[in-house]
Amino acid sequence: MIKLYHAPRACSLAALSLLHHLDAPFQLELMDLRRNEHRQSGFLALNPLGQVPVLVDGDFVLTQLGAILGHIARLHGAGRLPELNAREQAEQERWMYFFASVLHIQFAGYWRPERFSDDVLGHEAIRATARKHLAQAFAERNAAMGRKTWLLGDKLCLADFYFLPVLGWLPRVLPEGFAPYPTLEAYLDRLLALPAVQRALADGGVDRQSLLAA
Repeated sequence: MIKLYHAPRACSLAALSLLHHLDAPFQLELMDLRRNEHRQSGFLALNPLGQVPVLVDGDFVLTQLGAILGHIARLHGAGRLPELNAREQAEQERWMYFFASVLHIQFAGYWRPERFSDDVLGHEAIRATARKHLAQAFAERNAAMGRKTWLLGDKLCLADFYFLPVLGWLPRVLPEGFAPYPTLEAYLDRLLALPAVQRALADGGVDRQSLLAA
């Protein structure tokens, strides 16, 4: 049985939600980042970067959310996830790469500017730049969603699960919250209404209000 290391409100919420969506058997290991449990030697032996999620499948240890989502889907997704043609698979991968390399990195710049510069005097400028780029990226996504139910139209895919925790971070960084992004807010509400997501939030003692709290 696979084991998932998860911290509430972290991007590992995507992997936990997918496991529930697929009714996959798994063991959950909750991590309290405020108590620095991700900095303990036992966890660092699994992921020296001290980041969640981490998935352990027997003697196989896997990090990085996109890879973990793909592994879970290959193990348990048959008959439970929609079949995607070549173009849809490319779109799914494009959005997951976008979330990882564009959105996630900007959130990192806002929350951890010391990763990008040792100059403390420049940290506020890094945070301001990250906030500006996040606002632009979310505005583009809000416009691109249009009338689609999910990122691939009517097909709920791995990228939707990936986008869930990323959207949860939005109000923690952008002071206007979802006001400029009503289409994304409606999309997030659809994600939060999924029974699998509700189960995943409950596992971590999180509800909609606390997920989106600053």
